[in-house]
Amino acid sequence: MANALAGTRTMCITWTAPDEYAASKLRDTVDDYMEFVRNSAPQEGPMRLIHSFFSEGPEYEMSESWIEGKHPPKTGRVIFNLYEIYASEEGLDQSWVETADWFPILAELIEEYKIEMTIANQLSITHNLWD
Repeated sequence: MANALAGTRTMCITWTAPDEYAASKLRDTVDDYMEFVRNSAPQEGPMRLIHSFFSEGPEYEMSESWIEGKHPPKTGRVIFNLYEIYASEEGLDQSWVETADWFPILAELIEEYKIEMTIANQLSITHNLWD
C-alpha cells in the first residue's frame, strides 16, 4: 500500500569526514550508536522507531558523468548518513532526549577529526512508493 508512511517523522544526519582516517573513527561511534538504538528504541506503539539505518560512501566531484552512466572522480572525503523514521513527532523528540549522552562524544569526534555535520530534523514523510 503506497503512502503508508505518510505523516511519520524522519531525521537525517549527514557527516562528511575529510579522509579515511577520520571516517574510521566515525565508524566506531556508528557501531556503538546502532547497538544502543537496537536495545533502547521502542518497537511498538505511537512513539516507535519504524526504521533506522546508516549509509556511507565516497564523496564525488560535481559532474554530469552521472547522467552518462559514469562515476565522476572521488574527492577523498567520506559521506555518512543516518536516517531514522518514527511513528510520531513525540517518538522522534524522545529519541533525541535518550541519545543526549552521545552528543559530547560526537562533538569531540567532530572537532578532533574536522568532520562536518548537517542535521535535518522533524521532517514529515509526504510520499513513499512501497512499504
